[in-house]
Amino acid sequence: MDKVKQIIEEMKLPATYNVKVFKNVFSCCGTGGLDLILEVVGPDKEILKAIDLRAMSKVLEYCEEQGFGMGAHSIGTFESIEK
Repeated sequence: MDKVKQIIEEMKLPATYNVKVFKNVFSCCGTGGLDLILEVVGPDKEILKAIDLRAMSKVLEYCEEQGFGMGAHSIGTFESIEK
């Protein structure tokens, strides 16, 4: 987690954008392996997509370099609830 957060910090994002990193240890069948969720927050959808892809690429690259078993990964859009 610390290394992933460091990777995100090194991306030098604009002040109006943020990448939040969460651990996800639950799967459809109960507790599973450790998964990460990267939540990108900011005002412009196109910039969000670009940041999301860049962040995911950097994290996957790091995991491959370290020899971590990656299993499956997915990139998806989640619906936001606005007030």
